[in-house]
Amino acid sequence: MNKFNFERIKKNIFGNSFRFSASIIVQVFYLPLMFYTWGPVNTGYWLFLIAAPQILSFWKINFSEAAKQELTLRNGKNESYLYTVSLFLTFFVILFFGLIYFTLNILFLENFEIFKTTKVNYFYYIIVIVFFSFSLDLVSNNILTLSQYKGKIYKSEILIGIFDSLEKITIGIIGLLTSELIIAAYFYLIIKILKLFISKYLFKFSFNYKLLNKNKKLLKNIFKKSLNIYYLNITNVINISGLIYIIGFFFTAEIVAMVSAVQTMFRFTIYSVNRVFIDVLFFEFANYIRSRNIQKALEIYKFQRFYFILFLIIFALFTIFLGELIFNIWTNYNFTLFSNIILLITLDSIISIISYNNLLLARSMNRIDKISFKILLISLIVFVMILYFDYFKIDLEKLYLIVILKNSIECLYTYFFNKNFIKQLKLYET
Repeated sequence: MNKFNFERIKKNIFGNSFRFSASIIVQVFYLPLMFYTWGPVNTGYWLFLIAAPQILSFWKINFSEAAKQELTLRNGKNESYLYTVSLFLTFFVILFFGLIYFTLNILFLENFEIFKTTKVNYFYYIIVIVFFSFSLDLVSNNILTLSQYKGKIYKSEILIGIFDSLEKITIGIIGLLTSELIIAAYFYLIIKILKLFISKYLFKFSFNYKLLNKNKKLLKNIFKKSLNIYYLNITNVINISGLIYIIGFFFTAEIVAMVSAVQTMFRFTIYSVNRVFIDVLFFEFANYIRSRNIQKALEIYKFQRFYFILFLIIFALFTIFLGELIFNIWTNYNFTLFSNIILLITLDSIISIISYNNLLLARSMNRIDKISFKILLISLIVFVMILYFDYFKIDLEKLYLIVILKNSIECLYTYFFNKNFIKQLKLYET
């Protein structure tokens, strides 16, 4: 690996590490601050209301990922057109999720168990503000993701790390001044607006909607490739945010707050460590494969896989021996934990992230046709079954066992898909 590549990778890992470090430092204080200033009940309501938008933004639920990889594989060809397509399709996503979001929240959400004991003031105003904030965040993420196609990932990651930290600190502090969640929603919106303006100022792009009619074949190609990534990201959203909604349907705000806290400590730690390297490797894989240097791409992939599996083993051992103790100290003993919930969520997270990483090489080439939709279909079927059978409302542990079984099946499926894809890559080099 030449010096230039090493310097680029080093800078990008630094940028991702900055975002990860900022996230970890803030998370250490965020939930304890929220519990102290807002109390467990209001904290549970807030985490529930922002669960879907926050996870949708985390998994970049727009069409920028495929466009970015396509720009890398094409070495910047059709740059202006791909920028335009990506933003256009992002607006389509906003409209699509707007219909689902408001239908669910306005027609059904007040029937959820979480809202039966206490009503949230200005409830409908809050869900509108949260969704509008989410929409602005999707546009910001679209700009920041597309800015990475030349390999300069660190700039956007540092900016995201700063605003993620600012958001959590601000919302926590607001609880010292008021008990009204509508005020938190207003500040949430202001921060998203500020993030959008700074992103647009720092990463200038050329958008021209007249270009959409000039290359319909490429538009169709990007839409198809984006849809496959989209299915995969939606699956991740369902596995995390969707599960929070199901728990909110069956259980109280305190239980939602407890599960959200466990997921923050034991799920997002794994995901965040993974993303320090994954966003960097997406570019490197595409860059080497474009140059037909398959061997180098596979070497990097095997190196990353070995050390990440080692990290997962260490993290699992840490969770088994110290997880409950650290969690109780972190949350100031606010919860009486269900037996084994921490271990179940950690196991579920490990299986999910291995399954996600099995598709790294294929995703770097926008080649996850069919498999992503099948995985999404499995998740939808299982979650509909969980909602249909009231049996699960009496036992949170059994609910997680079903989810773990589902994710284990998906993990095996992605393993064999990846094995076959690597064989195809080796043939491609020859």
